[in-house]
Amino acid sequence: MRLTTILQYLDLMLMTAREMQARFQAKKKDILGRLAVPAGEYTDLSPKGSVDGPVRELVDDINRTAEYVTTSSCSGRVVVYLEGPPRSTASDLDEREGESGNEVNGVSTASTSAGGKGGGRWLFTSHVPIDLKGLGEQGQVQTLLGLEPTKMLSFPPEEGQCQRVHLKFEPMILHILTSSHAEAQTALTAAVTSGFRESGISGLTDTKGQPTLPMVAVRTSGLAFDTTVGFLSDGKVLLMVPETYLYNQLKWANYHFQMNEERKARFRHNFLAATSTTSKSTTTQGERKSKPLSEKQRRKEARKEASRKSFERVRQEPPDIQICDETDDEDGPEADLRNLMGG
Repeated sequence: MRLTTILQYLDLMLMTAREMQARFQAKKKDILGRLAVPAGEYTDLSPKGSVDGPVRELVDDINRTAEYVTTSSCSGRVVVYLEGPPRSTASDLDEREGESGNEVNGVSTASTSAGGKGGGRWLFTSHVPIDLKGLGEQGQVQTLLGLEPTKMLSFPPEEGQCQRVHLKFEPMILHILTSSHAEAQTALTAAVTSGFRESGISGLTDTKGQPTLPMVAVRTSGLAFDTTVGFLSDGKVLLMVPETYLYNQLKWANYHFQMNEERKARFRHNFLAATSTTSKSTTTQGERKSKPLSEKQRRKEARKEASRKSFERVRQEPPDIQICDETDDEDGPEADLRNLMGG
């Protein structure tokens, strides 16, 4: 009776794995079909309507692997954002959508069209470092950021709520659909060891407790910053900080772009190395079945296999992190700055 139950369980697990693989392949085929459209014709559900240029190569590399496909991405960006009316919540500021305006070389400005949820508005967006050369004259930085040039500083009333203007840097974020829990763990390990410490896995089971296709979110809060620079009064944006402050924040954002690119490169290397190891392992096992090995070759392959399993066991151990918790980040911008300065 026990043997029958075990066999039934194994049959069910095998059937579930096959169903998950079939669902994954169908979704990946659909996504890749849409991404294959020429750049001039491609559009997606984001208001920007396309994949960010600085992250497109990484997206293509991930999508070339057998068991992964990206579903959304942001390469990292610096933005100036006007909150919606007071009824909106702070979570509106975390949405990676709603960009509007014309974009040239990764930089866009918008002054009229609504972009964020809750009635907020993107005044400026750039997915590439800001060229600060030639911004020495009064008002040029403000104009670049979609703000009206002024030397006057204002402050919101002490009582009541107001719509604030934020200058923010948001690091890269990726969502990767995977074919199995083991593949999701591989991607998560690559993300966390590359500095994306707030990464995590979602979609392990559905509401009925049945396995679903896991989604890996690659993200970090260690490079993000958010500062209030103004507020809305009588339909007009008023600044709370001088232009020199805005200029210095853009310099800081450019440094964060540099750190963001370094972490992105580490993730690309770690992810491709991990998935390549898995692929080579599968190929080696297939070759063993098709071609008999000598005793010397078998001993050599056994040593290689033991080393590979040891590496895989260490690599696939769940990382000791608190997902989505805001904790002291020793690998954050301050630590990066110390490392850069040799401190």
